[in-house]
Amino acid sequence: MALLVLFGVALLLGATKVEDARLSPKQDPKTIEDLWEAEDSVDLAVNEQSRREVLADRIIRCADSEDNIVLSDAASELGHLTPLSCEDDSEGIPLCRECSFLRTLPADYHPRYLVERKCQGKYCLSNEGNCVQQYMEVEVRNIAPDREGEVRLVLVGTACKCLLNENSVFKVFLP
Repeated sequence: MALLVLFGVALLLGATKVEDARLSPKQDPKTIEDLWEAEDSVDLAVNEQSRREVLADRIIRCADSEDNIVLSDAASELGHLTPLSCEDDSEGIPLCRECSFLRTLPADYHPRYLVERKCQGKYCLSNEGNCVQQYMEVEVRNIAPDREGEVRLVLVGTACKCLLNENSVFKVFLP
């Protein structure tokens, strides 16, 4: 059994390294300038479009005037994103490539700055799995004098996880 687990780990690491070996330096941006020129920027756009489709499927809800909370597609798109880096600060081998972005909200919102982690790629483990964007709702408050107290829920990208396909060869290694 231990040999089977060891073989699975070696196969898993080997598949990850093969996937990384296929990437050229232009596809592994390390600076903001590299990110702007990255060939994988199409993947970033695809994942951003997927996020917008998820938002479009959500029900827009407005809470009653007592709690002043509004969740809408427009609120989730509040502000603009600036790329920070795509460096991995962990000591392991990431299954999905992620990039950090700084979301700058308009001056009348608090907090004004939010850091996001977004999927850069679409597939993981040599196409045996898909990279899935994870989100969290964050409350931001509009502090403008005419909108004092209004709270908006903004969807913020927090992580990217690798989900194995149902017919993946790695499925046999899972409990």
